[in-house]
Amino acid sequence: MKFVILTYAKDKLNVKTFDRLTEEAEARGHSIKRVRYSECSMYVEHDVPKMRYRGKEILDVDVVIPWIIQDDFEYGMEVVRQFESMGCYVLNGSTGFMNACNKWRTAQILASKKIPAPNAYRANNYRSMYEYIDEMKDISSVIKISTGTRGNGVMLAKDKQASKSIVGTLSRCTSDYILQEFVEDSAGVDVRAYVVGGNIVASMERRSLDDFRANISLGGKAENPMLSEPEILAVTKTASALGLEVAGIDFLRTNNGPLIIEANTSGGFGIEEITGVNVAAKIIDYIEINAKRRNKKDKVGA
Repeated sequence: MKFVILTYAKDKLNVKTFDRLTEEAEARGHSIKRVRYSECSMYVEHDVPKMRYRGKEILDVDVVIPWIIQDDFEYGMEVVRQFESMGCYVLNGSTGFMNACNKWRTAQILASKKIPAPNAYRANNYRSMYEYIDEMKDISSVIKISTGTRGNGVMLAKDKQASKSIVGTLSRCTSDYILQEFVEDSAGVDVRAYVVGGNIVASMERRSLDDFRANISLGGKAENPMLSEPEILAVTKTASALGLEVAGIDFLRTNNGPLIIEANTSGGFGIEEITGVNVAAKIIDYIEINAKRRNKKDKVGA
């Protein structure tokens, strides 16, 4: 099969995750290449959707693995949908991707499925957000850009005045942010569970000694934890509710049980080093099975 990793990254930028996926795909005889979505152009001729990359038409792509983060996010999602319209198998699909990459949409879906998560707030103007801040029980809060990744665009406000200051500043630039309660009893500690095809294949607990964010990319340390039944259930329900085939689901361990904080469709593979699990191989295995099933259905018009 012909794979495309749809990415923000420049050609010469080393991305370990891409290297691992490439290794596992090529070991099985697949061809795989990186495509920068910012350099894709789309068109429809005679009711047929097509794609060009750097001026040349993209042909015969079987599988697309989106790895889209903040840069040109909206255009990146249009490119994903174009590949879908061309009949390609897209890992997670555009709907699942959008559900996970918009933090407010994630909060809405988790609430509809009764999956525990921190209290969250959003409004279109800072005055309404000030009202929520005044009503919050805890004085600290976390403010997040809705499409931020890898801990970027996440700010901790240690008191209500700081919360209002950040909200007031952000509101001058964008309304695309959310306010979330700060969970004190899990500060600087979270767990990432990697889900592939509805099953947790690996997990790691991440700790930071000097930051409220535990992301490995920000210097957090990790170890391999045992997950409880409530944690396993919360993680797998989250992936299912968001429509994700493959994802890193992050949650907090609190005195009242797990709280889901994020679903990552573009998670790194540092978890492989911590757990010894070949996550990249499990993802390629999953894609092989499901891409073939989809192609078979398409041929019979199902």
